[in-house]
Amino acid sequence: MTETPRPPTGPRNRFEQIWRSGSETKTKYSLIKIPKGVPVSLSYVKEDFGLDFVLTPTADLTKWSMAGTIDADIISLLGLPVSIPRRGRQAPMLTVDDIDALRDYGEVDDSTPGIFDVSLDIPTEHVHSLLAGLWQPRNFRGKRSPIVLGDTERDFRVLPQKVHPNGEGASLTVIRRLPEPEDLSASTK
Repeated sequence: MTETPRPPTGPRNRFEQIWRSGSETKTKYSLIKIPKGVPVSLSYVKEDFGLDFVLTPTADLTKWSMAGTIDADIISLLGLPVSIPRRGRQAPMLTVDDIDALRDYGEVDDSTPGIFDVSLDIPTEHVHSLLAGLWQPRNFRGKRSPIVLGDTERDFRVLPQKVHPNGEGASLTVIRRLPEPEDLSASTK
């Protein structure tokens, strides 16, 4: 699997923050509004657990690509099959059948116990489930999820960010990508 370069993230990505919370010493949560057609990715890093993956919307609005290192919790948050769900501190348990079901979405290297190096195409509704599970600010009181991954009715996306002070803990950040050649040809049509 190849490593994805990491352009500016968080506040430096120059996207419009439409909601935020946190302070200098607490986790900062925000919602970022991105005009449709601007190439972006979401990066999730949780170094203490060896998790590091990137989600990127595909040209097909029904899927996002996922590349990097995940674990059983991420698979469960995606709403994909796990034989035994998380129970308190006990992580979800996967069987060979669960891993085979994950392979229906793309490449899975399961040679490291408990960690999966993946390159997958995930349905948008599963990505929405994952992001809702990863982004949980205590003081957001919206009646429904504010996350908008992309659809034909709106000319924008609303993506979540979560940044811990001093780089501790898990981070979920929006990355501004350079346009791919297919992005450039699509914008000129």
